[in-house]
Amino acid sequence: MVRSNPFTIRLTYKTTPYTQAVTLGVDAGYSMVWFSAVSGTRELIAGECKLLEGQVERNQERRDNRRQRRGRKRYRAPRFANLRRPEGWLPVSSTSSTVTSG
Repeated sequence: MVRSNPFTIRLTYKTTPYTQAVTLGVDAGYSMVWFSAVSGTRELIAGECKLLEGQVERNQERRDNRRQRRGRKRYRAPRFANLRRPEGWLPVSSTSSTVTSG
C-alpha cells in the first residue's frame, strides 16, 4: 500500500493495460446494504452488508458508565449516624404541645 487517501496499491509485477467495464449497483436499505458488480451479461460478485443496530442502547450504556465513573471520583464518608433516632425521640409538634400544656 502506498497511500491511504486516496487508497493506492503498487503492484510488484507487470500487468497488461486491459481493463474491463464493470457496473456497481448498490441498494441501501434500513438495516442491510446489498451490492452487485456486473460486467456485460455476467454478475461478477454480489453480497450484502448488515448495518449496525442498537446505537441508541449503546449510547445509553456509554452515558451510564460515564456517570458511574464521575460518581466514583469524589469520596464521601458513609453516613450511618443519622439513620436512627435517639431513644425517647418525639416529633417537634408533639414536644411543643407537651411543653405548653404541661
